[in-house]
Amino acid sequence: MHWRPVFRVATLTTAFAVSAAGQGEPQPEPAPTAPVGPSQPVEPAEPAPTDNPEGGLDASPPEASDEAPVPSDPAAPEEAPSAGEAPPPLPPKPRGGEEYAEPELPITPPAADSLGGHFVLTPAAAYSIPFGRLGSNWDTHEQIGNGWSVAVEAGLGVSRQVVIGVFGEFDRWAEGDTCAQCDATGFAVGPFVRYHLVQGLRFDPWIGFGVGYENLKLDDGSTQTSLAGLKWARLAVGGDWYPSRNFGVGPYLGLSSGGYFDRPEQAGALRTHWAFHLGLRLTLDIPGKLK
Repeated sequence: MHWRPVFRVATLTTAFAVSAAGQGEPQPEPAPTAPVGPSQPVEPAEPAPTDNPEGGLDASPPEASDEAPVPSDPAAPEEAPSAGEAPPPLPPKPRGGEEYAEPELPITPPAADSLGGHFVLTPAAAYSIPFGRLGSNWDTHEQIGNGWSVAVEAGLGVSRQVVIGVFGEFDRWAEGDTCAQCDATGFAVGPFVRYHLVQGLRFDPWIGFGVGYENLKLDDGSTQTSLAGLKWARLAVGGDWYPSRNFGVGPYLGLSSGGYFDRPEQAGALRTHWAFHLGLRLTLDIPGKLK
């Protein structure tokens, strides 16, 4: 038998056996993967282990850097602060800068002076009620009764609210309790000062004070007795209404007190007498209170 046909048959038989053996072995199937849905959270992948200088593997995550990240675009606009964040502080105002200078408030001029330099003439009349004592032995109502008083004041305005001047007063009293036939008259003169409360209004309230010399005469028909002394307080308060430029009218209340240093012996020691006045006065103002 020739060797060549035998070698070919052996070669074919060996190849067929190897092919049949490869097709008969089962191939490994890939492991099934679980489906990822919205209800199952995806676990983050573990960081890759790094070399540890001591010889092992370090599986801890890298530490965060303290340095702030540098923006990729420096020219990008800054983001607006959120509602919960405070706005950035304003820059301080430059001192002396004209752009931040506050505007000056307009200066309000004072009201026109309606009293300074004015001449004021005031006649007045009042019902007077005396009380007190003319001396330690003389009660006022024993010698004189209620009466009437007329007065004139002439003053000059020295400021926007103050008038100084002089006054003259004449009093006529009724008969007293023990001197039914007595005729009693008196007068007083002296300086005064008056303070006016407002400016530029038709109604002009005021307060006045004065002192002066006073005299009282008692005449019973056969004997005349004179008492003289000092009126050390002449208080008055009132208000004038100006219906026109130069004329005013208004009521006033007054209270006066004094003592007679010169008196008869039967009057006794020095005592204080008083008088209450309820009156009305007219006022002449030159050049005029109202403009």
